[in-house]
Amino acid sequence: MARSDHILRPGQQRNHTDPAFFANGLKVGERPLARRGNHRREHRDRIEVVGMYLMTPRLIIRTLELKDVEPLCRMWSDPNMTQFMGGPREYDWLVKTFTEIAHEEPQPVYDLWSVLEQTSMDIIGQCGIYEKEIDGALEHELIYLFAKSAWGHGYATEAACAVREYAFCELALMRIISLIKSENLPSIHVAEKTGFHFEKEIIRSDDSIKQLFAMTNSKPS
Repeated sequence: MARSDHILRPGQQRNHTDPAFFANGLKVGERPLARRGNHRREHRDRIEVVGMYLMTPRLIIRTLELKDVEPLCRMWSDPNMTQFMGGPREYDWLVKTFTEIAHEEPQPVYDLWSVLEQTSMDIIGQCGIYEKEIDGALEHELIYLFAKSAWGHGYATEAACAVREYAFCELALMRIISLIKSENLPSIHVAEKTGFHFEKEIIRSDDSIKQLFAMTNSKPS
């Protein structure tokens, strides 16, 4: 299951405010079973993330580490996984890019994080939040990407629900969105199970048409 078009091409610069770099759950209002490692250094004008760590019944979602590079490169260079993300990326370039990200300090507040299956501790995907400008407004998109071997087990929904709660409870976001091509039915299903509702169709800068799903934070601030 692959979502959106959120990884840079060679020659592009990584920018934490530019979302061009990539993309049996909890009910709305429930938090992941454990949350640790969301260490933040707060400054007057920004929050620096030292590391994030979420645990769900079956998954761990955490900051990208060096040992994640190889499995993530396999995912992003796979034509089937990247069919809705502009096609596969060049493997050696991915190695260089992910290695740089793993060494990045401080970690960005909005990013894609590694998703591990708890029993095997294998990397099975990525899930996270990116800032994105849409129709002149700043939005925050929930993005998920999972290896083909992980499809059909509910992992995407479980991870998306956990990151949704992280976005609302920890980052205090009031609204999150998900951009999906209309033919990507599995990802639409995940978005709907996570609590998103279809809002409108939009045309992106590359002239692609995406369906915009949205959800607002109903929890008291």
